[in-house]
Order: sequence, then C-alpha cells, then structure tokens
Amino acid sequence: MLKKLIKLFKFFIVGVIWTPAFLYLARWLMIWIWQFDILYKKQWVVMAGFWNSNGVIIGFSDYMLFTALLVLIVLWILGWRFFYKADYLKILMMPVNYIANYEIKKYEKEDKHVTFKNIAIAEKMTIEDVIQERIQKEKETEHIKEADQLRKNISEKIIKRREQ
Repeated sequence: MLKKLIKLFKFFIVGVIWTPAFLYLARWLMIWIWQFDILYKKQWVVMAGFWNSNGVIIGFSDYMLFTALLVLIVLWILGWRFFYKADYLKILMMPVNYIANYEIKKYEKEDKHVTFKNIAIAEKMTIEDVIQERIQKEKETEHIKEADQLRKNISEKIIKRREQ
C-alpha cells in the first residue's frame, strides 16, 4: 500500500513539474515558428471559427501546424512517462560516482592487452604439471644454495667438537 502511495505521489510530482516546463517550451516553439500562442484563448477561438465555417487546410505550413498540435500531446505524455520512470537517485549520485571512478576511468583507457612470455601455447599443462616441472628443475640444478652451505658448515663444526 505504501509503495502505491509513493508511486502515485511521484506520478503527480513529475506531472506538476513536467507540465509547466513542457508548456513553456511548446509555447515558445509554436510562437517562434507559427506565431500561434497555444495558451492564448482568442487564437483558439479564431482557429475554431475558421474550422466551423468550413475552412480548408491549404499549404504545407497549415498541415505542419495541425501536425505539431497533435504531436505536442503525444510528446507531453511520452515526456511524463520518461521522467516518471527516470532513476533520480542515480542522477543525484552522478557527481559522486564521477569523482569515485575518476582514477578507474583513467586506467580503463590504457591498452588491455596482456602479454605472457615464455609460455608455450601448444602445451596444455595443469597446475600440478607446472609444479612438478619446477621441482624437477630445482633438483637438476648443480649450484649449492647458501642455506644448504651454512647447514653443512654448522654440522661439520658440531661433529668436530664432539670428536675432540
């Protein structure tokens, strides 16, 4: 029930804001193109009198005026629907998201290509195979590590002291 009331409230708020804004823009556009004020009653009376006295629409400009009057109604409804469905929280959070994602966007523009060197493409190895290969390489090396050398030296010293 509360959600329905919130939706109804949003519907009316959008209508109260959208309708005057649309009428102002439509009025300005109609006056600029056809010198026809859609909010002025006398101009509608003149048009109704022309229509009632069997007036005929002649010329491209008259057809476009009639079409524009019909399109204004459709645009008013579609605009109301568009602004009703708009996510205003997302619009309000745009500056915060821009600041938060500034560094990320900077790095997104860089090349996303990753190069792996020394990997044979033809071989399909599992992780266990890679580990075993690495262990085998370590065993095959003939160099003595420093830790092994230190252990040997210490063990030799201990054996020499016991013998004395």
